[in-house]
Amino acid sequence: MKFQTVQKLSVICLIVATLFMTGCGPSEESLQQARQKEVTDGLDTANRLLFSGQTDEAINRLEILDQENPNNPEILEALAFAYAKKPDHALAAFYFDTVVQLDPGRSDLALYAARSHSETDDPSSAARAYQAYLKDSPEDAAAWQALARNLAADNQRKQALNAFHEASNRSGNPPEALDAAIIGELYIDLENQAQAERWFEASLQMPSEEDSEQRAYLGLLELDLLGKNWAEAEKRLAQLDQVAPDALDNSPLAAARLELAQWRKAQDELQAQSQLNLAAVEPESPTPAESVEPEVPPAESTITIDRTGETISLADGEPTPLPDKVLPTAENPDGAIEEGDIEPTPLASVETVTPTPEPEPAPPAEPTMAELAAAAYEAEDFDEAVRLYQSALAEDPSSAPIYFELSRAYYKTESWPQSELYASEAMRRDPANLRYTVNFLRAIQKTQPRERLMAELIRAKERFPESSDVTLALARGYERIYNNRRNAIFLYEDFLNLAPAHPQADQVRQHLQTLRY
Repeated sequence: MKFQTVQKLSVICLIVATLFMTGCGPSEESLQQARQKEVTDGLDTANRLLFSGQTDEAINRLEILDQENPNNPEILEALAFAYAKKPDHALAAFYFDTVVQLDPGRSDLALYAARSHSETDDPSSAARAYQAYLKDSPEDAAAWQALARNLAADNQRKQALNAFHEASNRSGNPPEALDAAIIGELYIDLENQAQAERWFEASLQMPSEEDSEQRAYLGLLELDLLGKNWAEAEKRLAQLDQVAPDALDNSPLAAARLELAQWRKAQDELQAQSQLNLAAVEPESPTPAESVEPEVPPAESTITIDRTGETISLADGEPTPLPDKVLPTAENPDGAIEEGDIEPTPLASVETVTPTPEPEPAPPAEPTMAELAAAAYEAEDFDEAVRLYQSALAEDPSSAPIYFELSRAYYKTESWPQSELYASEAMRRDPANLRYTVNFLRAIQKTQPRERLMAELIRAKERFPESSDVTLALARGYERIYNNRRNAIFLYEDFLNLAPAHPQADQVRQHLQTLRY
């Protein structure tokens, strides 16, 4: 009995102790908050290390943080950007892919993954990443173009042609020189030689970019070899060697040079043998006793050589003399008379000549359409500026500055879609121009969803990493659109490093203090 009482008291004490310890210990919510603070502090430390150029140390900190907090999208995203900066494109692509798998809503990171895969020459993985990105951003013509090129490199020919078609539809422009050459190669592989030739010829008519000329001439040479058009192939090889002397020797068609040399040698030998045979069958000159008068054909009998227009007379006798050189007449004082052909005139016969009066100055040139349009814009007559810039564009449809100015004029009339269209074309024609890119970003703020704006801001930052304005806009985008405080802080700091004396620098410094604390 006494033993049972003691046992019951022991159980009661154990229960009370357990309840006491549970009540006094930290809650699950407080533990989560502590872990999140640890993650946030670790990410901030890594960002500061990255910003100061200590990339390897930042990666080490992030790897430890990842081990302690596995499958945390924020940590994995930070690792992806850190490896991209290192650069280690393979690991960057791996971490970008992992974040997208954990959070399919982050399709913007699929775009980064695709570019990292492209840097590692992995077109298959790059194509999959571009397809993931385009599911949420199907209006991105540049992404369709990149997808098409990667599909072509991965020998997915029909899918590549479809992607090129989609890129052209989205941009409103035909494929450029390099893409036209790639399309020609795809049609060769699909055994559509007529289409292949069309696209190669079209590529050569466009402004050259990268190795577009080399690929187009190689493609046309391959078509000539397939059709056994040896003479044309020989001409094409000469054109290719002029553009890229080593291109053929480093291509699958390298044996063609020897084949064409052997063909040329055979042609020369055949021609030489033909001349020998012709000389062997010429009749011997008749002896004087056997000489007869030849039959004289009509004098007008001639053979015309089409290419030169020359004629060869079949009549016997002396060749028709060439006509005398026609001298300039008095009515043509500007004829081809050299100074040495003029006999000096005796001084006695020289008459006094009244000097010719000086010509009146030419009237000022008429202003061009572009100048008239600029004047209308300055006068804030934006509708008239649009009309005049359209006329200027009709005169010079390849001018990137006119596309840019027309976009600005449309923006002032609040015609947002037209402003975006012409801004995009100006940027396409001169992608290295920062003003054109900023103008395009301004236009799509009025026409496109926030996700598209962010994608274009990210692309602009990659193209113009030293632009403080693009950096500031992207920082605000990460903060206000994606609610990504970590990336925003990193970019605000980058902005201050790029432009410490910027008019908005003090405001950004104050805002950074708020974000950090």
